[in-house]
Amino acid sequence: MKLRKFKSKKEEEKAETLIEKIDCGELWIFKGASGSEDFAGFIDKLYYEKNDKYGTFCSCIFNDCLRIIVAFNEDMPFDLADEVTQLIVKARNTYNSFTHIWYKPENFNLENLLFNNLPWQAIGHKTYELKYTKNNQYAEYAIPSNIEILKYESNYLDQAVIMLDKALAHTFLNPDDRIYEKNKNLIQKRMLTEDCFIMLMDRKLVGMYILKDAEIDIMAIDVAYQNKGLGKLLLSHARNYVFNIKQKEPYLYCIATNINALQFYLKEKMTITGFSGYACLDKLL
Repeated sequence: MKLRKFKSKKEEEKAETLIEKIDCGELWIFKGASGSEDFAGFIDKLYYEKNDKYGTFCSCIFNDCLRIIVAFNEDMPFDLADEVTQLIVKARNTYNSFTHIWYKPENFNLENLLFNNLPWQAIGHKTYELKYTKNNQYAEYAIPSNIEILKYESNYLDQAVIMLDKALAHTFLNPDDRIYEKNKNLIQKRMLTEDCFIMLMDRKLVGMYILKDAEIDIMAIDVAYQNKGLGKLLLSHARNYVFNIKQKEPYLYCIATNINALQFYLKEKMTITGFSGYACLDKLL
């Protein structure tokens, strides 16, 4: 095998530097997801180095799903393709579940393997990680008197799932899927147990966000109220909440093809801190 166990702290640091460029969440998992009850251990955690090329392959169980992280500093050496395939097959045979694969993009050989040469068909996309950092100054916006941003209340559930399905339809494989409405009990649980805030205009629900620790995990403005300046009000509220209450730096993920959203986040002075490729595989039958 060309991929092997780590031999030194220096090798681990080189691998961590690669994964940090994917995003901070994958780096946290690669380090063992400290403090998380969702992390159930590694299957493989391996390193590759030859001359000036190096990389890593990591498979683990997180949140009841198989998670794989692959990164190389340059294009994956072609002669590693069979070995990486075998490691993915091994991981899926070890833990049969929906499989998330995060990888360092701009890597033709690896992408060709993941999307064209695995025994199963993968689908995926590329994603930017953006962050607010404590050492920068950000604009503060006055909230109009007819707008409120307050903790989620359960009587807004039906309005919320309809709004989310319309506002986030562009992120679904099938825009007509109504994913949130079909899973309204699960989303209701998240809204009640996690930090969830709704935006009301004249008591009508027009926006909301859900935090997952410091991550702005879900954020949406009703499609009928977009491009009216509400997004920056909601985003700044989430930013300040994470800064002031959680004492952490807020971050979020934006699909690379969503150019308008990316430009909006950059205009609001968020910084791109990661760029990841993502592929997923259905559970084995």
